[in-house]
Amino acid sequence: MTGAMSVTHAELVEGARRWLLNTARWRCPVVVTEIATLVSETPDVLGFGPGYSVLVECKTSRSDFAADAQKSFRRFPEGGMGTWRYYLAPEGVLKFEDLPDGWGLLSMRMGPRRGLYVWMNCESARHDAHWQAERIVLLSAIRRMRFDEGTHVSARVYKWFRDDPRTTITIEPEAVGEALR
Repeated sequence: MTGAMSVTHAELVEGARRWLLNTARWRCPVVVTEIATLVSETPDVLGFGPGYSVLVECKTSRSDFAADAQKSFRRFPEGGMGTWRYYLAPEGVLKFEDLPDGWGLLSMRMGPRRGLYVWMNCESARHDAHWQAERIVLLSAIRRMRFDEGTHVSARVYKWFRDDPRTTITIEPEAVGEALR
C-alpha cells in the first residue's frame, strides 16, 4: 500500500458525515455518526433521506476492513443497515475488487486547496436494509437530542448512564423541510 496517506478514523467519519450532508448524490437531511444502540451494528455514519438510508463504514486499514467482513450483518447482508452502502478509506487502501457485492467505494484524498475530501470511486447498488435496526437508531438519536422551543419534534427525555461524546447527530432544518415537501 505505498502512497496511502495516514488518516484517522475520526477524520474519515467527519468526511463521510460532510459528504452525506452536502453531496449532490445524497444530501441526507439527517446524519448520525457512531451511535451505539441495542442493535448489534454500530454504523460509523448513517444518513437518512426521503425513502432511503446511506451507510458509510470507515476503514483506516486493510486489516480493519478484513475484520469488518466477519461481522454477522456483513455475512448476512439482509441484516445490515443502509439502502445504499459504502466503504470509505484513505486513497489506495481498498480497491473495488475487495468489496462485497453491491457496495460502493469512497476514498479520502488530500486536495491541493481543499484539504481532506471524499471522492466516490464506484457507486453502491440498492440493498434491502434492516429497517427495524435503522428505526432503533433514529429513535435513539432523537432521544439524545436537546430541542429548543419552536422545533417541530417532540421527544421524551431519557436518562443515560453513559454519554458518549463521539456520537453526533446532525439535522439540517432546511433539508428536512425540503424532504417533507
